Amino acid sequence: MITFFLLQVVAAQGLPSPTILPDHPLYGMKRFWERVQLWFKFDPLAKARFHIYLSKIRLAEANEMVKRNKLQFVDNLIREGEIEINVSENILDREESYGRNVSEVEESLANATHEDIIVIDELSEKVPQPIRKRLEHVRNISARRILKILAKIRVRNPERASRLAARFAEIDLNKSRAMFLIGRIRIARRRLELYRKLVNETSESNEIAEKLGGNITALAEHACKMLYKHINVLEDVLEKVPEEAKPAIERAINNSLRNYEKCMERITKIMNRSVERVKLRNCTTDEDCEKALTYCPSKFGFEPTCYIPPNRTTGICRCWPTWKKTWINCTEDEDCKQLVCTMVIGSDTPICKDGRCVCGSKWI
Repeated sequence: MITFFLLQVVAAQGLPSPTILPDHPLYGMKRFWERVQLWFKFDPLAKARFHIYLSKIRLAEANEMVKRNKLQFVDNLIREGEIEINVSENILDREESYGRNVSEVEESLANATHEDIIVIDELSEKVPQPIRKRLEHVRNISARRILKILAKIRVRNPERASRLAARFAEIDLNKSRAMFLIGRIRIARRRLELYRKLVNETSESNEIAEKLGGNITALAEHACKMLYKHINVLEDVLEKVPEEAKPAIERAINNSLRNYEKCMERITKIMNRSVERVKLRNCTTDEDCEKALTYCPSKFGFEPTCYIPPNRTTGICRCWPTWKKTWINCTEDEDCKQLVCTMVIGSDTPICKDGRCVCGSKWI
């Protein structure tokens, strides 16, 4: 069963077929042919791509040797794969210093490194302690490399860095959840720690993009929805894991909550700018405001509203939460089901308080 799961992980992450393995008589010829191919790649970026490919070949070979219980080959294969990645990274640094655009290959390196971490985590569960130490060392370096690459991409293109970090975070959360639920606490904790750092990277990239004046409306919406979903997933996992695993999950929840609050503040700023761009035009109904407000996201519980002050017949357009317009008498929470609340954590659940329906928190 474990072998099947490992094969599924490898297939999902797209490791190439290792073909000839280190215990085969023709393995030396295979390695020689790899060097020949490398010699005939004259573009440094093409060389960098090929080194990334070779690192994945070495990892695929290590994976196959573990499955065949020929562990004497694994340590050296992992070391050689790390050398290939280092060479690729050095080429990219050099070419970037010459003024070349290395973004595409850099993203390939980030993707390959993240995929490697997933496979390394699986392999580390099946090898003896000395080899496990080597794998964990490589894994730690790989995790730092991902964050380093994202930081470099953030300088040139913060929007792209945000989307890339968000995608990695989504993968790590799902892997961590699966590991927690089958009792593999050690791997789950490590993936959750990387998830936490990637969420922070997403938030920092969004903040920089906003300061640079970029249009981050879609980016902010995506981040808010992602974090809201992640918090709910983590809370669900928290209820199902043993006590020893709960502190790591609670730290991840708190970190995601902080970033979610920042994200919602960013959404609010965007809405306020939208309102400022609208002339204080007269309105008599909410329909008058539907086209006037350029950004008023219903998916977060807001809608264009015509605010008419007391003793006036006309008003001005505002983007208000739908729940502010509803104030229902109640005796219990069940009476408040029709109340629509925003997605803000702490005010996302209809509850009955002091005889009135309000938007509160399910944790209170």
